[in-house]
Amino acid sequence: MSSVVERIASGRTLDITSRAAARAIPWRRGALVTLTYHRLRVEGNDDLHPGLATVDPELFARQMAEVARRWNPVSLSQVLDATRGGSALPPRSVLVTFDDGYRDFGEVAWPVMADLGIRPVLFVATGHASDPSRWFWWDRLHRALGDRSESRFRSLATQVKALGHAEAMALVDDIERSSGMGPPRRRVVHNWSELVWLEAQGVDIAPHTVSHPLLHRSPASLAAEELRGSWAEVRRNLGRSLPVFAYPDGGFDAAVLALVEATGFELAFTTVRGGGRPGWGDPLTVPRVNVGRRTDLSLLRAQLAVFGGAPQHKQAQAGPRVPIYARNRD
Repeated sequence: MSSVVERIASGRTLDITSRAAARAIPWRRGALVTLTYHRLRVEGNDDLHPGLATVDPELFARQMAEVARRWNPVSLSQVLDATRGGSALPPRSVLVTFDDGYRDFGEVAWPVMADLGIRPVLFVATGHASDPSRWFWWDRLHRALGDRSESRFRSLATQVKALGHAEAMALVDDIERSSGMGPPRRRVVHNWSELVWLEAQGVDIAPHTVSHPLLHRSPASLAAEELRGSWAEVRRNLGRSLPVFAYPDGGFDAAVLALVEATGFELAFTTVRGGGRPGWGDPLTVPRVNVGRRTDLSLLRAQLAVFGGAPQHKQAQAGPRVPIYARNRD
């Protein structure tokens, strides 16, 4: 269905088509669309990789107003309850998520959502929250390359993602050193005091590993440590945390799924594009719809209309599930 949406987006009839789709597609009770954001395009962040800065604040406000006015924003607790067999979600349900924990979430995005009664989820790489002077590798790489071509960045990023986490970070270190630039010092992610405040205001904070490795390219021992450590750190700093997780860069395989379940997570979000209904499909491979740089208001309407009518999860293919270890809910 995503290809249909993208083809429609290329024409001038998108807005009319998206409104018609919202009326024509049957809205199933319990269906859910989960939106994914990373950063907003705000001033002063030119040294960060622009690929994750999806929309400007004005467009984001319009998108959230659309969600609040025409759909039913739901909370993570509601989704988890429906997954456990509790109350079904209302028709036109939308969950808003942000990955990584950039500061523009609390400074720009959250005030908009708070005014509209939208309760989002912020997936946090806990090692960065504990040491907020640390930058994510893609931002460090972009900063080291300066104004060089995007193709150069993509080539190096592909190399980084093909390596294990330790080797990948060593490569980024080498590139940063060869650029003649020292480590960045400006803080770009939320620290724990800010996250505690956001959680008290109504934001659900959930783990996104400690150091944001690609779990399916990591040794099992490291992957397990990243899962357990990030969840423990959220609980230690906030006093509570739902058993919910998001895969860094959407990376997982059957072995990672086993570790995620063994850790005690009941719900885990991927980057597979799609919609679904909690309780249908694998709760550890929940799809989401990424809000990208080309997602204007009309395309957002079309994606919500199409994926909100989906009868079940579009499942990611990770191979056969391997034996599950005993769960640890401590």
